[in-house]
Amino acid sequence: MQVITSTEMAALDANCEYYGLARMQLMENAGASLANIIKQKFPQDTPVTIFAGKGSNGGDAFVAARHLTGYNVQVFLLGRGDEIKTAGARWNFSILKKAGTPIIEITDSTQIPELDNDCVIIDAIFGTGIKGRLRPLESTAIDRINSCASEVVSVDVPSGLDPDTGDFKKAVRSNITITFHNPEVFCEGCEGEILGKGGSFIPQEKIDHLVSLLPPETEAPATKPPSEEETPSEETQGSPGFGIITAFLGLFLVMFYLAKRR
Repeated sequence: MQVITSTEMAALDANCEYYGLARMQLMENAGASLANIIKQKFPQDTPVTIFAGKGSNGGDAFVAARHLTGYNVQVFLLGRGDEIKTAGARWNFSILKKAGTPIIEITDSTQIPELDNDCVIIDAIFGTGIKGRLRPLESTAIDRINSCASEVVSVDVPSGLDPDTGDFKKAVRSNITITFHNPEVFCEGCEGEILGKGGSFIPQEKIDHLVSLLPPETEAPATKPPSEEETPSEETQGSPGFGIITAFLGLFLVMFYLAKRR
């Protein structure tokens, strides 16, 4: 199984921008795919509780909440809306509020409620950009999630887990982890089901074939790390979604190249 590091994941996102694909679109793709998996796995009468962080991982969850039409969705934002760190996450948060989705902004650990045992919990607190120690707010949220018997779906990585090593002092115990490209390094030792690898949406051999048809000058610097401004911090995790659009991007470039040769 080929795995990638958090730095490589950030570089993949940066390469999408190299080709003119905005991070907003990546977030939309990721959130819509997350919602589709929830719909496949859980019936519509299952309540959905979302724990969202202030970075792009939370933004993916905001998009998913919007796409879960017909579900009883409640969102817990760990922090205030004006503290959301990325433009895409802020935009999708505002859309969700205008749509009337119940959102509770939690600023203190004592505000985190006990959770029902008959819902599905979406863990979107931290993504692949997590660094440093857990703060009390996030630590308490993880405790609440782990103390209930509901199914837990983590976005990108179970919150609290180091995506490059799998190490943790405290982390969400997920039943399902959804990753949007090749699995991150932590997945090699991860418990629970892992879904959403790029190949689950587009066969890897088709992606490889499309890429092989591209002339060398159109290749993006895939191993180039993102600039300091692009590197995710503790709160601004890199947006997933690259795997879902790779084949469509490749097909567009192939068609463009062939058209030039006519």
